[in-house]
Amino acid sequence: MNEPKTPNLGLNKIDRSSPSTTYFDLDKYLDQNWEKVDESVGKVEEKAEDTEAQVSSIQERLDTEKRKSVTLEPGLQVVHSERASAFKLDGLKGRTLVNLLGRDGGCEDLSKIGVHQSTLTLDSANKLQGSNGLKIAINTGTSGIGFFTVSLKAGKSYVAIAEVKNFDGTSMFINLPGVRAVGNPVKDNSKFNVTWTRYTAPTDIKLNIDVGVSGTAVGQYGYADAVRLYEVSTTDYAALASMTPEQVGAKYPYVDSIQPVRNPYVIRYGENLLPPFYEWEHTGHNFLETSTTTATGELVSGSIGTDAYAVTYLSVLANQDYTISNPAASTGKIRVSVYDSYTRLQGMFINPGETKTIKTVSRAVRMGVNLSGVTHYTEEFDVSKWTWTTGNKASFAYPIMTLGKVMKPLKTREDCMLALQTDLYSDPVTGLNADEVFEKNGQYYKLTKWRKIILDESLRYRSIASSSGYKIVGCTLSEPVAAFNSLVVTKYNGNVLTKNGNMSESDNAYFRIADLSDFNVSIANADSGWGDSYTPTADEIKAYFMGWKMYLGNQGDVSKPYNGETVGKAWCPLDSIYMSGSSATHFTTTLPVSPTIRSAYTRYSEWKPYQLIYQLGTPTIEPITSEGQLTFNEGDNQVEVGTGMIIRESANPVYTSDVHKSYNINNYNLSAKLNSKVKKILSVYKNDVRDYWEILRFNPESEVYGLELASMPASQYDPSAYYTVTYQVQEQFSPISINGTIGVSEKSIIEQFINDSSNISRQLSVMESKNNEMELQQYADKNYLKKSSRIKENEDLNNFVFEGEFYCQFSLNAETLKNCPVGVAFSLKVSKNGTQNKEPTPGVTQTLITFLPVGFTTWQRNLYDSWGAWVQVPSREEFESLKSSVSDGKSAIAAAITAKGVAASGSDTHLEFARKINQINVGPKYATGTIQSAATSMYFMTYNGSYAFNYLSVSNLDFRPNKIIIRRTVQASGEDLNVYDYYTRAAAENSTGSNYNYYTFSNGQGRSAYIVNVYEYSGLGIPSSNAFVNSSGFRVPVLNSNTSYTWEAFRI
Repeated sequence: MNEPKTPNLGLNKIDRSSPSTTYFDLDKYLDQNWEKVDESVGKVEEKAEDTEAQVSSIQERLDTEKRKSVTLEPGLQVVHSERASAFKLDGLKGRTLVNLLGRDGGCEDLSKIGVHQSTLTLDSANKLQGSNGLKIAINTGTSGIGFFTVSLKAGKSYVAIAEVKNFDGTSMFINLPGVRAVGNPVKDNSKFNVTWTRYTAPTDIKLNIDVGVSGTAVGQYGYADAVRLYEVSTTDYAALASMTPEQVGAKYPYVDSIQPVRNPYVIRYGENLLPPFYEWEHTGHNFLETSTTTATGELVSGSIGTDAYAVTYLSVLANQDYTISNPAASTGKIRVSVYDSYTRLQGMFINPGETKTIKTVSRAVRMGVNLSGVTHYTEEFDVSKWTWTTGNKASFAYPIMTLGKVMKPLKTREDCMLALQTDLYSDPVTGLNADEVFEKNGQYYKLTKWRKIILDESLRYRSIASSSGYKIVGCTLSEPVAAFNSLVVTKYNGNVLTKNGNMSESDNAYFRIADLSDFNVSIANADSGWGDSYTPTADEIKAYFMGWKMYLGNQGDVSKPYNGETVGKAWCPLDSIYMSGSSATHFTTTLPVSPTIRSAYTRYSEWKPYQLIYQLGTPTIEPITSEGQLTFNEGDNQVEVGTGMIIRESANPVYTSDVHKSYNINNYNLSAKLNSKVKKILSVYKNDVRDYWEILRFNPESEVYGLELASMPASQYDPSAYYTVTYQVQEQFSPISINGTIGVSEKSIIEQFINDSSNISRQLSVMESKNNEMELQQYADKNYLKKSSRIKENEDLNNFVFEGEFYCQFSLNAETLKNCPVGVAFSLKVSKNGTQNKEPTPGVTQTLITFLPVGFTTWQRNLYDSWGAWVQVPSREEFESLKSSVSDGKSAIAAAITAKGVAASGSDTHLEFARKINQINVGPKYATGTIQSAATSMYFMTYNGSYAFNYLSVSNLDFRPNKIIIRRTVQASGEDLNVYDYYTRAAAENSTGSNYNYYTFSNGQGRSAYIVNVYEYSGLGIPSSNAFVNSSGFRVPVLNSNTSYTWEAFRI
């Protein structure tokens, strides 16, 4: 019989249904009931404590701002976020990698690689970067070697690295022979692996870096690529000892010559890693997207060579689980293939209604997800075990691919990206004094500590000195550097120049200690074509930096230097010279005024202008262009960190009149090519709105500039629109880690949201203001004046042919422009000549004025059918100075003519001067004599500072010498002639002697000569120290005291 109980606590009740059960049981109706009441109260209190703890936790999350630090490393990775949160940037610093092999280690030019017991060939199929790898085959003995010769400095530490893949040899290696620096052997023949070694040079030393294959027989071979040599700090050198080869390769990746952190970016991929169907690549079969998540396909021909209607390629992590779902609404199979850089490693089919997980292998880097027309298979990896037939149709609906083993609900893929358009440098060895990025009020800024300039036609050059086999030239920058040796310079061939204040050989560079804005570089005569006895003009120096080599004219051997011969001179592009070095594919006999890049000819090597990177004396803060915001989804996120992202570069689609009848961006048509070789095209924009073009990938790179092009059917192309492209470049730059935080508590997320909303509101307000300004500008354009418009990065000034005013705000942007005469910020005015208002191009004048507060320059050029060269316009100060100089000069000429016995006046015309000068009997002036040098010494200002020397003085000349030769009367072994030449700088005399020219005198025993400043005094002015020349004498230093010297003075 069931006894009655209370409904909630189950307390015993008295059963009054019969007299026998109405007695009162104390234990049952009191004790047991109280125990149940007490137990229930305990549970209530326990639950209340749990609730209080949960409420307290929620309260803490709402009251306390809690964020988690996150370091995003270069490459692909998984980042876990407790909650959906925005990323807040905390730290991003620059880094500079300087590959001391320049571009030679890219293995693109066999002439740059030495050969020992081997046969070397370029191989386009087995490479790690660029267009080729290096195949090394044994042809003698048991090892074959390709080597690079380098010079190392005493006390400096280095790491040498190569990427190698064995084929049938015993192993591949990198060694520094003779100094016991031996790299780890690599036996793997399935992929490229790192071999590396390190070395600290006890003395200055020249040695080889050997990259080779060991084996047991002639003909065995392997492959090498991406060879690099970096100088490292003592701290980093010590850290190398505990690193694996893979870690060494990741920390010191290959770069061409010198590279900063350029255009860093972070991409967080969507929870569904599969993109919408209209972003999938068509294979040639019929494929129709019926929505973003549904599509149909039909196989049209077996000759297409694939079973896939469409495919999408995704970057994947090694040893990572990925889960793919093919819903039952589909009728076709999904096929997955996993690859390393070249080889298919894994395969799997997902039938309709199935969900499968694939764990990638250790070599995996890429996955192809295919919408397949296969109807039957007996083995998932072997293509020969698949069946598909022409005409087969299939439909696909709502596929999903997620990280991990658990399938998530269907979502449209939504990636987010933060990309910054800037270069970030640091000290290349220590990493100190790095450029830094920070964020304020939603705008990113850079604390700029380093500057890069291109040595091109925009700078003013001068000849400084000449030594056997090379010359020293220089230019003055607009700002001083931090120290005379805080610089890195790369040559036109990518080689890194040596920092050397003595300028004792060619390919040296430094800033003068006496003037930290005065940059000097030494150039080999073999590169420039200037002979030992020839002094180039400023414009001839400029031509060299534009890519032109001078040589002896009226004959075909471009290796012969010009020494002032009467037959004249000629120029050829440095990259037009054949391997033999004696002939070229292009030349001119007139002084070039534009860079070689603007000329059409056959090129035999890669030429890039000299680059100078230097540390600023005073850091500056500059706003930088950015795009996007980085957010994380709750849970695991696949994140990619990299460099080399170009945002919204202007594109020029070109029609391809083949069977496709399409418009293409970035094929090998010159006008369609993007500015850099493309690794991956992310998006195309039409009038700043995302437009969906088909992205086609090519390997090998035969029809495209890089790896990918964008294509659109001609029927869908809008010729009136303007198009831009966001893409990743192939070129490798310094990798960088990005530090920041993500929100953990609700308060941190809410505050971040409020802060971001505030910044967005501020930016929208600015945009609204700009829109209002744009409307006003459009009204003004139509009715009044056109206001200045901004010139964007990478634009071509040749395209600015319509009337208006424009500006380039930052020097960093100016360096990216095409057909621009300067590398600094400027304004540009475009005006029409004549009345060709209806014609878009003829009769255009461009006037460009730099923004420099001091020493600004003005440039002009005209367009009539074709663009003329830029011409620098004299400034008002220069013009007034010229007028004054002409007036002063006429008075001085009149006085000089009168002194020669022919009466003349400053008011005479130039024709009268000419007539009177012809009446003067003139000729070269010459005097000579022997003199004892002084017994004491004095200080003289040299090219490298002030030093005490012995000296001699000569006076009572009847002319002012412009060339002086000094030699010991009794010649001593090892002592050369000492020479003063006014035309080393052609600096004019004045009353204060503030201008100077150069005097070169021997330091004895074949040592480097001293270059001394000779101050030019007018009249009889004489300084208390230093070398000088005045109207009747001179003083110059010599090597010995109380010694007889013979001098010769000339006025030529």
